[in-house]
Amino acid sequence: MVSAAVLVGAGAGFGGWYLAGRDGNGTPTAAATTAPTATTGASPSESGQSAQGTSASPSPSEPPPGYRSVSEGEFDIVVPQEWRQRTEPGENGVIKYYYEKPGGEPPSHVLVFKVTEPGATPLGTLETAEKDLVRTKEYRRIDLGPVPDPRGEAAELAYSYQSEESGAEIRSHYRVIHADETQLYGVLTTGPAEAYPEQSEVLETAADSFCLGGGC
Repeated sequence: MVSAAVLVGAGAGFGGWYLAGRDGNGTPTAAATTAPTATTGASPSESGQSAQGTSASPSPSEPPPGYRSVSEGEFDIVVPQEWRQRTEPGENGVIKYYYEKPGGEPPSHVLVFKVTEPGATPLGTLETAEKDLVRTKEYRRIDLGPVPDPRGEAAELAYSYQSEESGAEIRSHYRVIHADETQLYGVLTTGPAEAYPEQSEVLETAADSFCLGGGC
């Protein structure tokens, strides 16, 4: 049986995002190019609350100023107005959806993808990512833990690292949410640490608006 673990990284020296296959013993079938420090358990999230609730999708509403609704067929989501769309193929049939801010160095983007590891949980997916990325240099975990979400259990990993290409500090927020009762999706924002307040808003808007295609 092959499952998939979402491994984290963005920017030069961090190898980008990719999905690494795993064999039946849990061994990655692709070499990791990034590696956060592994830890066990979870610290309280910035919200300090555990997520509880049902798997119902959020009610549709008009995007906030500066944002637009995007329908990918697979899902619908709200992203910044001028950010450009592109896709990349991942392993196990997963498509990685990018929404990228034009210009700017280092770049900023949102990444959305399906989590395909059987039996995965939001927090467990993030803990697995850290374990698989244990060799990464310059990684600093900011926070890891549950976050509130009306659709059900959700969790977020916030971290930073130094970009080898630009020399700037990069900050990423990786949230795993329930698309329905069983299917998980990852929503990632990455950009310069100095743009953190904007990044946080982009993540919240994208994650809160996410719903499976036709279900909004």
